[in-house]
Amino acid sequence: METGVLLRVPLKYGDPAVLHSGMTEAELRDLLSVGREQRNVEFKTAGARNDKLFLIIVARAAMALSNTKDGGWIILGIDDKTLEAVGLSDAQLATWTHDALADSLKEYAAPYVDFDIEMVKSGPKTCVAIRIREFARVPLLCIKEYQDKLRRGGCYVRSRHKPESREVSTETDMRELIALAAAKELRAFLRTTAEAGLQIAELPNDDKKFEQQLFDMIKEPSTLLEKTLSRGYWKFTFRPVDFNPQRLELDKLRSLVEELIVTFRGWNFPHDNPNKKLAIGADWIEYSNQFAYHLDTWRFYQSGYFIYFRSIWEDWEDQAEPPLFTGETVPGWKPGQEIFLENAVYTYSEATEFAARFASSPAGGDRVVVGIDLYKLKGRALKTSQQMGWPLTGKIADIQNWEAPHPELTKAELLANSKSIARRLLRDLCIRFHWNVKDDILQNWQASLIK
Repeated sequence: METGVLLRVPLKYGDPAVLHSGMTEAELRDLLSVGREQRNVEFKTAGARNDKLFLIIVARAAMALSNTKDGGWIILGIDDKTLEAVGLSDAQLATWTHDALADSLKEYAAPYVDFDIEMVKSGPKTCVAIRIREFARVPLLCIKEYQDKLRRGGCYVRSRHKPESREVSTETDMRELIALAAAKELRAFLRTTAEAGLQIAELPNDDKKFEQQLFDMIKEPSTLLEKTLSRGYWKFTFRPVDFNPQRLELDKLRSLVEELIVTFRGWNFPHDNPNKKLAIGADWIEYSNQFAYHLDTWRFYQSGYFIYFRSIWEDWEDQAEPPLFTGETVPGWKPGQEIFLENAVYTYSEATEFAARFASSPAGGDRVVVGIDLYKLKGRALKTSQQMGWPLTGKIADIQNWEAPHPELTKAELLANSKSIARRLLRDLCIRFHWNVKDDILQNWQASLIK
């Protein structure tokens, strides 16, 4: 059974396929290991949808996460005090279907809550994971009162300072929500103007100075980075065009990363566990962490240069519990055999969305340089999982490394077209696997995975 492919599967109680969820058991363990709720994650104990008070609490959380950048997860079946999995009973699980929950939520929220609902195992217990997506164009408002839990006309958010679902009550909360809505309108506007040929003058660049910072990172790699580089890996680089060594304040770097993080699935981009201590250099911070098959190391310079090394997850199946894609040890398995298209679609889309946010932040500028490179590909097969509907076979890479051109992209381009840019870069990779795939195929897969 494939347990690690990160796909969204609607909850159909009694169907074993629900275990192929957008959140794996290992990723749920990672969320619990933080020891508390996070801004994009809310835990709730066991309950049935037809328990009115319990539904109201879930509805409030759903509205709050909808009004938060990237949305988030509501995990049912976790004691929110001890963070121990209590699971849901069969009778409770049967009440949490997508259609039933959609009908319930539309009584309390407008315009609508966009969500998926799925099962996720935590040991012997079965929990329910509700993936809430960020609002489409207009923030959600509550349209129905309920005791002291919901106020008609209330606008609920997840606070940046304390992970709780609450009504907007501070200038900071309101300012952030307005900025999020304004960014959506700006993207819509730029999509239209980009078609008319939006032009922005090029800025001078200092490539060699940025290259030296990359060299400084890898000439004496951390123990985990050295381990990551021993098998297949991704390298992502994001930087402004012009070099200013004091562009950003050192003590503001981590909070800026937290604002830029992209959460399209259970493992965010770039990964950052807030409990993990950073290494701090003269002009940079560095994060390094391994959890099962996830090996992540990133460094952020005051110059605005963000460098991120991530393992090719398929190469670390021997360290996943259970193994990443098969659920059991496969005879003859070894690193370097495969890479799954689903993960590539996610990864390119996450990287270009991060680039769009990066360009809009103090680290970026009117133009940014984006690099997405893969290493140790020769002889590796590009595959799809059974859940994609049809197998992809015989697509083998001849090249050892794919160091793609690093385009200079305007902020306007990224904000308007981050997903299409992701597909264009991914298609270049597919060609290196002898697969001249059409954009509409990648677009359909991207739409099915990232809504």
